[in-house]
Amino acid sequence: MCANPPAEQKQISDKMALQEAYKITGSVTNWKEGKTSLLQETATKEFRVLEIQEDNLSHKWIQMSSGDRHIEYIASNGTCDDKAAPPTILKVPRFDSNIGRNTSSVSHIVEGVINFIRNKNKFYVKNNIEIVGGVNAMK
Repeated sequence: MCANPPAEQKQISDKMALQEAYKITGSVTNWKEGKTSLLQETATKEFRVLEIQEDNLSHKWIQMSSGDRHIEYIASNGTCDDKAAPPTILKVPRFDSNIGRNTSSVSHIVEGVINFIRNKNKFYVKNNIEIVGGVNAMK
């Protein structure tokens, strides 16, 4: 390895984008309010489901992948709103200019990050490793 190190990767790979079908679980923390929400997003060829749990409440949005792509919201009590507004996973206005305003799905957030990196050409800075929240990350 030392005699033949791998080449520097200066372009972000197209493999970073999510596939048509995926399942993601994670959490989002609002540091100002001191609240963490758990989320699970599942996408198939036919639909996408986003579930968010916060403060013992469950929220679920379902969006069809074709046709009018309308969004339905299902509340914890089981009521359904078939004309629901898109969910907002991240509510950070300063991210709007970086990843876009559409944070209704993890897929949109990942797409926004990829586009930001490509447009700003800031994926890789040689010999610069930054510690972010305890995780090594390249600038």
